[in-house]
Amino acid sequence: MVTLAEKMLDVALANWSDFYTVKGVARAFKIDVPGLNKPLIGEFDMVTQEGGKACIVDWKTSAARWPAGKADRDLQATVFSYAFRQLEGVTPLFRFDVTTKTKNPSCECHYTSRNASAFRRFEVLANKVQGAIDKGVFLPSETSFACAECPYKNRCRKWHWQVKVR
Repeated sequence: MVTLAEKMLDVALANWSDFYTVKGVARAFKIDVPGLNKPLIGEFDMVTQEGGKACIVDWKTSAARWPAGKADRDLQATVFSYAFRQLEGVTPLFRFDVTTKTKNPSCECHYTSRNASAFRRFEVLANKVQGAIDKGVFLPSETSFACAECPYKNRCRKWHWQVKVR
């Protein structure tokens, strides 16, 4: 019996393209953002060279196909492109490779790009968040998957519990 995971892997590999050159996989980064008192750290899933242009690739799984425009609104694409620009001096393309966790999985590539205005907007947003943290404002995450490693996990769980009880 073929498992869902095997079907997902098959579909992802069937959609793998040879038109780009892989430059790195699981590439960690650490950069400074003006105004923040801690560095921004992360990891690019893959960096490729596509038609002479650098491209960051992020692999995702999803319960359903992504709606049009989702990649263009995604903060991760902005933050990772910002980091790449700081590290490499060039603004990359960004691609989400999304494999669905459905009975009949599909794999789609969603390209997006960012510009100086998006990067400035990120800096302003990051500094607003830093200001809130400095004032003791705590905003619990509604969607995080990394709670086990989050230094605020106990505060977040307590907040969710208090809201549930009321």
